[in-house]
Amino acid sequence: MFNKLKCLFSFNWFYIILFIVLSLFNFWDEINVGRETFKIIIEERKYIEQKNKFENSKSAKIDFTDVDKITYDDDMIVYTGEIQYICFHPLILDNQINLKYKNYNKLFNLFITADEFKDCLTRLYENNYILVDIFDIYKQVYKDGKFKIQRKDLKLPKGKKPFVLFVDDLSYGKHMINFTSSKLFYDEEEDKIKSVACENGISNIYDDKEVITILNNFITKNPNFSLNNARGIISLTGSEGIFGYNTGRDSRMNGKNSKTLRRLSKDIFEAKKVADKLKKDGWKFACHTYDNINFKNVTLDFVKSDMENWFRYVSNIVGSTNIFVYPYGNSINESDERFKYLNESGFSMFCLVGNEINKDSFVVKNHVDIYRKVISYETVNNKKKDFYKIFDGIINQKERKSKNKFKFVKGYQYEKNCGI
Repeated sequence: MFNKLKCLFSFNWFYIILFIVLSLFNFWDEINVGRETFKIIIEERKYIEQKNKFENSKSAKIDFTDVDKITYDDDMIVYTGEIQYICFHPLILDNQINLKYKNYNKLFNLFITADEFKDCLTRLYENNYILVDIFDIYKQVYKDGKFKIQRKDLKLPKGKKPFVLFVDDLSYGKHMINFTSSKLFYDEEEDKIKSVACENGISNIYDDKEVITILNNFITKNPNFSLNNARGIISLTGSEGIFGYNTGRDSRMNGKNSKTLRRLSKDIFEAKKVADKLKKDGWKFACHTYDNINFKNVTLDFVKSDMENWFRYVSNIVGSTNIFVYPYGNSINESDERFKYLNESGFSMFCLVGNEINKDSFVVKNHVDIYRKVISYETVNNKKKDFYKIFDGIINQKERKSKNKFKFVKGYQYEKNCGI
């Protein structure tokens, strides 16, 4: 009888101890969840503080580089000719095009490959173009109680022609799967931005497969290609995250368990590291709306809601900007209430798509319109004149096929959880 009681007693203590241990594990897990939640709460509080400042002063969201402090050498002259604004998209990663996508032909025509982009930079360099920062061209001035925009004198080395480079859609949305890199990341050991490609479930890291990394490398080898170490402008949406990280509204709303919260916190942290490094290297950011909206069919209230999300989920990571890039190139008239809202929200440079010559005056304005040329297979081959002719022969579909640059496949090799 005593042995039975002893056995029962030991058996009960085993479960009591097990219960205590499991409770401690659960308690520690809750602590971790609390930590991650706290980070998100702090981030949301920062957004509220920024929003309050913004409501008190519409210019509060804008921070600008003090470009007036730039000094020039004696052999620099004031440039009075046309300035080219050119736009690229994420680069096609390799020679494999997934036929399972109904939009593959559209992307095939709109995007170019890493090798083709390298050739584009070489052509620009050979034709005496020099990369300039948009804030070497325009400056903010405070007049009549608000910030406005004004053209500046642009000084260049003799014989050089300026261009400003844009990269649109570096959020790496689902429609780019199997075409482009999957994300950017900051390699702290080498102090460089690199791109990650998810190939057959394995993350491969490159420093020569994306616009950012290729341009950085090109300028390192050819420093006179860039005025004052200028880089380009990255226009971002946010509904599918940024730089390949899940930082958007939906990710946060669905973050109800410890694993999701940890992943969300890590993605926000990594995206912020990428943004900070890009800014340190000279890259600027532009708003491309939160949900890549088409202004042909959206109301003022819809635009306000969309921009509220952009300020909360994108601007909080990359910082403020006064550059706005219209999605799909669909601009709106300055008399439109939606335009007035954007202008009053701090945007003064509005970027369109078109071949119109950018005519600048040096008077103070509420805003400027900037016409950009998209560099793609479609535009280069359909517009073999003027500026586009310098890229002739680089992006050629006949050459692509004859040299077997692209292998069309029917597989779907992307791994959703492939990452670093």
